[in-house]
Amino acid sequence: MPEEALWPPWTETWSLHTVIQGGQYFDALLKAMNRRYGEPKGIEEFCLKGQVMNYESARGMFEAYGRNKYWATGITAWKYDAAWPASPTWQFVDWYLLAGGAYYGAKKACESLHVQYSYDDHSIVVVNERSQGYEGLTVTARVFNLDMGEKYARTATVSVGPDGVTRAFVIEWPEGLSRTHFLLLTLTDSEGQKVSENFYWLSTVPDIPGRKGYTPERIFWIEPASTADFTDLALLPPVEVRARSVFEGDGETRRARVTVSNPSNSLAFFIHLAIRKGPGGAEVAPTYWEDNYFSLLPGEERTVSAEFAAEDLEGAAPVVAVDGWNVRAQELR
Repeated sequence: MPEEALWPPWTETWSLHTVIQGGQYFDALLKAMNRRYGEPKGIEEFCLKGQVMNYESARGMFEAYGRNKYWATGITAWKYDAAWPASPTWQFVDWYLLAGGAYYGAKKACESLHVQYSYDDHSIVVVNERSQGYEGLTVTARVFNLDMGEKYARTATVSVGPDGVTRAFVIEWPEGLSRTHFLLLTLTDSEGQKVSENFYWLSTVPDIPGRKGYTPERIFWIEPASTADFTDLALLPPVEVRARSVFEGDGETRRARVTVSNPSNSLAFFIHLAIRKGPGGAEVAPTYWEDNYFSLLPGEERTVSAEFAAEDLEGAAPVVAVDGWNVRAQELR
């Protein structure tokens, strides 16, 4: 897409790269983004907020099914990947084989042993997709305000059967929560090893369904009675994370191990890692990350791994790029 057509929507080029109804088909998407995360000022901000919104949506969809199995009889996601170079569309992996926020949100939700939050009744639930049961699991929930002040903590020991679901407890929300706040869930096994971690951004403003329908031109519209307000995420201070990387393998498959730490007193929100074809180069696609679009509390450190095909470097030396919602961009050379 030419530079002059990138922003604002809906230019003819945007419309060409959407669906046959044209860009206006996604007006409901833009309005939902504006209500939930604040109106983007440019294409980069639009893409970032889109990834956050997609992560939140895809994770919620699969977690809802996991908690409600099997009186919920199934789930269908359409579509996994974009059929051509689209601007806005529904996808987990785009035309260029880049996995987006929806992919990693769904990947998180589909962990085989998983701890999750229920948006409807505020319960904390352990979902087990494995053929064996577990005893002595420890569930911990911690709630933080926007300034990272801890407002709530609770721990419970639970068991879960094979292919089972266990409700651990219901969060009792404390007084004095900031409009945007955060929930960190951890699940450890009977040996004290962490087996699942899940991080949510939540709002004191509830999501309440309202009216929805289609125009005569078959354009979808929605008017919720209330929408969660995450606009205060814009107030998160900039964070410069520390990162180091190691590349392994000299055959057809290369591997990267990246360690990221947050030395600040603020949240490092929605950290994104990418392998690039040399400094400032295009992203290597596909790259299979163990996890991506994750957040780090103050003082936290995390190591994630990735695999990619050596031939996709096209002769360049691999470089790890790190950025995020409030994370200063850097490359590890």
